Amino acid sequence: MKASLASLLAILITPLVVPAFSCEKRPGMSSMTEVTVPVDWSRCREVPRGMTVLIYAETGVLMQERVTPDVKEAAFRLPPGVYRAAVFPYSREEWSSLSVTGLSDLHTARVSPTDAEPPSFASACGQPFTVPAGAERLQTAPLIPEDKVRPLLIRVAVDGLSRLGHLSGRLSPACILNPFGNGYSFSDGIPLPDDGWERDSVALCRRSWLGPPDSLRAIHLLMARRDGSVAVDTVIDIRGRISPEGVLTLGDQDGERFRIRGGGGGFEADIEDWTPGEETEIILHST
Repeated sequence: MKASLASLLAILITPLVVPAFSCEKRPGMSSMTEVTVPVDWSRCREVPRGMTVLIYAETGVLMQERVTPDVKEAAFRLPPGVYRAAVFPYSREEWSSLSVTGLSDLHTARVSPTDAEPPSFASACGQPFTVPAGAERLQTAPLIPEDKVRPLLIRVAVDGLSRLGHLSGRLSPACILNPFGNGYSFSDGIPLPDDGWERDSVALCRRSWLGPPDSLRAIHLLMARRDGSVAVDTVIDIRGRISPEGVLTLGDQDGERFRIRGGGGGFEADIEDWTPGEETEIILHST
C-alpha cells in the first residue's frame, strides 16, 4: 500500500513540477526581440562607408552601440521597453577634425570641431518606439540623417583690391552641437585662413561650419595693405545675411564699404610714344 501511495503521489506531483520549469524557460527565450533599424542617407551630400547606430532607453541612457560597414540597416536584440535609435557616419574614432563625446546619454551627446575646417557630418535621432513583450521581430521607422556641416562662401567686395596684401578673419562663434537634437552651445570662433583667398573683382573664401543656419553671429575681418599697414579691422554682425545657398557677401552695404588706399607695394607704368630701340620716358605710379 505504501508503494502504491508513493507511486500515486509521484504521478500527481510530476505534472506540477515539469510545467513550472518550462514556464521559467519560455519567457527567457522569447523576451528578446530582433529589432532592425533602417537608415536612409538620401538627404545627405554623400553616403558614408560605415555608420554607428545607437539604441537609447526611454530615460536617455545608452543601451547598445553598433558600428557597421552596412549603411542600410543595423540589427539589435532588445528586451521589451521604449527606445530611441540614433545614427552618425563612421565611428567616433575615425573623426580627426571633429570631437564626438558624451554618447553615454542622449542628452549629453556633443560634437564639436577640433580645427577650422570640419568635414561633412550627418546625424539623426528617431522617434520613440516600443518593443512589445513576446514579439520576435520588429522594424523601426527609418532614420533619415541630415548634414550638420554647412558650406559657406564669403565674398568681400573691396575697393582697391590690388592694394590688398593680406586678408584674414574669424567667424564666431564656433558651435558645439547635440547631434541628436536641436541644442547647441558656443566656443571660440572659427579662424579664417591667411591664404586661400581668391581675388578677382572681389575676395572669395570658402569655409564650412558645424551647426544650424542661425548659429553664426559675426565675422571679424582684418585687412592689411601690401606694405603691412592695417587698412581694415572690423567686426560685422552677419545674422540673417547668409543666403539659403550659403553665400555671405560683405562690403556691399552703405557704411560697410572696404576701401584700400595708399600704402604702395607695387607700381604700374605709363609708357607713351613707345618706339623700340629709342629712349622712352617711363612714369611709375604707386599702386
